[in-house]
Amino acid sequence: MQCPVEPQKSYSYVNQLPVKTEYPAIKLVVEWELTDDFSKDLFCIKFPVQIVN
Repeated sequence: MQCPVEPQKSYSYVNQLPVKTEYPAIKLVVEWELTDDFSKDLFCIKFPVQIVN
């Protein structure tokens, strides 16, 4: 991907996070931030997460 991102153009980002059995049951808000090679924010999002056993 080249920066800066272009208006009206679609970009895809895929990531996976393991949820280990050792993690406790918990509700929280996750903040996910993606930065470019110069530590400039590409996006930042907060979303609710719940881990259940």
